[in-house]
Formats: sequence, C-alpha cells, structure tokens
Amino acid sequence: MLAATLLLPWINEAKSYRAMFDDMKGYLPESYNCVMSYRLGESEAAMLEYEGGITALPAEQYPDADCELIWLQGALPRSAWSLASNWRLLWSGHRPGDNKELHRIFAR
Repeated sequence: MLAATLLLPWINEAKSYRAMFDDMKGYLPESYNCVMSYRLGESEAAMLEYEGGITALPAEQYPDADCELIWLQGALPRSAWSLASNWRLLWSGHRPGDNKELHRIFAR
C-alpha cells in the first residue's frame, strides 16, 4: 500500500495529457475561429477541453464546420489524403510513454 501511494504521482504524470497539451499550446496561432476534431475519443476530447482549454467540434457531427484548425488522433485514412493537401501540420505529439497514440494539429 505504501509503495502504491508513493508511486501514484509518478504513474499519474506518465499517463497525463498535461505535458502534451502544454507542448501543443506553443504551436497554436494566437487566434483561430474553432478546432474541428477527427477520431478524437470522448475522454481525449474532455481532457483537451480541461487541460488545453480547447473545445473541439467532432467532424462526424459537424462536417460543414469551417474551422481553421483540425485535431487528428491516430492515422489519417487513405480516403482523406486528398483533403489533407489543403492543410499544413502545426504540431504532432503524444503522451509521455505512449508512442502509439499520435495526436496532430493541422491548419488551413
């Protein structure tokens, strides 16, 4: 029990999105109209709003949103490759210790 209590802050930091969002904030433009998200899970969207102060509009629910930024979680499907030519990568990152869950922000 003591070991678990002592390791809890370290485990929390290793699984936290805080460092990722802090890094990401340095790459965002000073102003933008909105952020659309693609394949962003509900828990990640909640953490993005809580830790990053960004409310993302899911592309699946708001396909006509004219956002200047898009948040992409995971790989870009082949069907969307042609759309990606209109966007430029601003930031790419992942949580500490989690190289499999890639997050990227693109701008028009």
